[in-house]
Amino acid sequence: MGGKAAQNTHGFPSRFAYPEFKIINKHVTNKVMIHISGKEFGHFAILSHVGRKRGRLQQIPIIAEPVGGGFVIALTYRKEVDWYKNVVANNSSDLLWKRSDYHLINPELIDKEVGVTAFPTFLRSGLRKMGIQYNLKMDVQNFPIDPLSSP
Repeated sequence: MGGKAAQNTHGFPSRFAYPEFKIINKHVTNKVMIHISGKEFGHFAILSHVGRKRGRLQQIPIIAEPVGGGFVIALTYRKEVDWYKNVVANNSSDLLWKRSDYHLINPELIDKEVGVTAFPTFLRSGLRKMGIQYNLKMDVQNFPIDPLSSP
């Protein structure tokens, strides 16, 4: 990895500069996180989507927060990731958030600052420092089943 690592706007090394980091996350970290995501605590959820190429159901842990009638999802690896492309191609996905299932539709990229304000104050700083450039807004199908009013 010779040379100076790319940095985000906060001066931290950009993890996008290290393809090894993505590989470790995909094959190790995500395998652990999938077991603790979607529970009653925290802001990690499980996103289920159907692959574009093989048509197989895939699941990935993500950071999500409910907003009126839907959810905002942080695209921690930008929009070039397969799960994002699958969600856009299918115009839908399913989300397990705080032990409740939601069918999400109408994926839409939203401004990074608009998206980050959906998250609690204590997460905003971390999301900004990570250099997240994109957030995804999706509607809950059959609204008014609003995640903000779920038990």
